[in-house]
Amino acid sequence: MTGKQQKVYSGYDSFSMKTRSQYDTVDEEERTVFDVPELIHNLNLLVDLTEEGIRRSNQQLMSLKDQTTALEYDLQQVQKSLTTEEQEAQHIKDVYELINGFSSNRSPSMSECQELFKRLRSEYPHEYQLYSLETVAIPIVLPLIQRHFANWNPLKDKQYGCDLISEWRDILDDSKNGRKTTFGHNKTRGDEIKAYDRIVWEGILPSIRRACLQWDPRTEMHEMIELVEQWIPLISSWIRENILEQLIVPKIAERVNQWDPMTDEVPIHLWLVPWLVLLGDRIQTVMPPIRQKLAKALKLWDPMDRSAIATLRPWKDVWSAGTFSAFIGQNIIPKLGTFLDTMELNPQINPDYPEWTATMEWLEMSHPDAIVNTVTKYFSQDSTQFCVNGSIVQMLIIMRSKDGMLHGNHGSLKLFLIIPLSTRIFVDVSLQSQDPLKEKKSAVFKVFQLLQWLQLHKYQCQDSHQLLNNCH
Repeated sequence: MTGKQQKVYSGYDSFSMKTRSQYDTVDEEERTVFDVPELIHNLNLLVDLTEEGIRRSNQQLMSLKDQTTALEYDLQQVQKSLTTEEQEAQHIKDVYELINGFSSNRSPSMSECQELFKRLRSEYPHEYQLYSLETVAIPIVLPLIQRHFANWNPLKDKQYGCDLISEWRDILDDSKNGRKTTFGHNKTRGDEIKAYDRIVWEGILPSIRRACLQWDPRTEMHEMIELVEQWIPLISSWIRENILEQLIVPKIAERVNQWDPMTDEVPIHLWLVPWLVLLGDRIQTVMPPIRQKLAKALKLWDPMDRSAIATLRPWKDVWSAGTFSAFIGQNIIPKLGTFLDTMELNPQINPDYPEWTATMEWLEMSHPDAIVNTVTKYFSQDSTQFCVNGSIVQMLIIMRSKDGMLHGNHGSLKLFLIIPLSTRIFVDVSLQSQDPLKEKKSAVFKVFQLLQWLQLHKYQCQDSHQLLNNCH
């Protein structure tokens, strides 16, 4: 209270300004009674210094309060961290005592080992993951697994130990969680193999390797396929690749090298093609020797022997379309052409034309164009002749589309009979079927029925219109 009315000042500056303002309103005469400006200056200076000291003290007080709050928070965090570390230390101590107590048992059973690791995973999950406690299973469990599978014959008892390994996979394998190996840094070569994979690699793979070395792909194909299918879901991908590429494929390749298509009673496709599902493209490495052996065997092949079709039919879906077509073109088509070139066309001597029937059976195995080109080549004007009622008749068979180009699709099979005296007879055999293979066979039979009709009726080829009418 400095006047008649109550006022609140925000600082000494406001109060000093108010004091100066009141002093300035005093008359000049009144000021002459008591006028000491130096004293007023000194008083104002003392007030400013005091105010600055108060402000500085207030800032120091606020800073000390903030430091106290921060220190109290740090103290809480340190206490919490200390409590956590004490708990972790106790957990590590408990884990050590648990493993040490278990190690004192010099002959633990398989079930006791499983209970140990199940307890470690359930009660100490953080320590189990942080310190990769599953690696403890290598010195403890691996000897038990090796003894368990020591006398195992994989080809005779394929399911032996599958349930046991499946349980250990659920206990030890954390790959589904995306967990890395020990600590994830500075890994050594040993750390790169997980504990479960190490147990499978050193405990089970030796028995499978021994079985593969003694395995005969020709007589024990089903047994090995069932074994691989049984164990593939239980092992890692890199172990599976090792089994297929290093054990299965080399053994199959060895047996393929021993295979002789001329003397072997068991067709090779019966014990090799079923491996396609498991081996995929890996089996392609053994295909070149098979093609070479088949090509060598076909050099002595008689086209009347239908067994070649049965031998090559299984490989049509195994080899690529280009490879199979090239193989047929190199080893089958030339023999069929030579076979047709020596065919007797006189229906009185060769009424059934078995050579033609045998050739047409290869339509399902080769591209129709190859058969068409062969027929066109060997049934030309200057290559095939036969006698009709004393006249020399030449035959040409051509399959053409509407645009006149040779191909194996739908079209017309046309027969040209060229008879001396410049008499030309044209017969168009219509094709009704929508199946290219079926329609070509049907047309060929119609052509030879026409030829047989010419011979049986001793037709005198004088009027082309009469021949067309009789053909209908």
